[in-house]
Amino acid sequence: MDEVEVKLELWKKTIEVQMHFNELEMKIRNFAILLISAFVGGAGLALKDGLNITRLDTSLASVLLYCAAFLTVIFYAADRFWYHPLLLGSVTHAMAIESSLASHGFPESGLTSAVGKASAVTVWPTTYKIRSSKKIALFYMPMTAIFLTLGFLLQDYKPAPKTAQSQTSVQHSDHTNATMETGNANQKADPSVVTINLNNSHSWQTELDRPSADENVERCLRQLTAVQDGRLSCGK
Repeated sequence: MDEVEVKLELWKKTIEVQMHFNELEMKIRNFAILLISAFVGGAGLALKDGLNITRLDTSLASVLLYCAAFLTVIFYAADRFWYHPLLLGSVTHAMAIESSLASHGFPESGLTSAVGKASAVTVWPTTYKIRSSKKIALFYMPMTAIFLTLGFLLQDYKPAPKTAQSQTSVQHSDHTNATMETGNANQKADPSVVTINLNNSHSWQTELDRPSADENVERCLRQLTAVQDGRLSCGK
């Protein structure tokens, strides 16, 4: 195996190391989003239910948002200052191998250099370029600022007390239930009388004058007897 083949093998291993560290950074960011989203969701539920920490006299949502901001900073530190330098080291080593291969007649081996140039983003309308290290800061820092701001604004949040309208509605409902119970009690006491109370302002009593079944039978018998005696003609 000559020198060029050895360098090609080293270059392949270096590219694999780059891919490994890049995957590690992506996993860190995915896990950060998952965990931070859980804290933000808990803060939303705490804000909806108006939960407070009594001893601290502060909103639970504010504490959860502060925790989300702290976690964001922790993940940023692990991403930016732990794994990203390892990725940069592998990139620098790959660029050195590619330069050596280019000097031996292999200019097509400059993959790492091409990716590095393409990844830089120019901030319009200036010529300032944002590279990977600054992109990581732009990923984490806005979230941290938002969580800290919301946590500060919701720190003294207290749930709104019940309005007078809601209390009136509850009292009206209780009064209506009491009126219905009174009407049911009156109907049980005398089935022929129905008592209707509305808002305790009017009272009506309707007497049910329905003839009983015995009276109907007796009237029919009298009519039949009259027909038989010839005193009542048919159809009258």
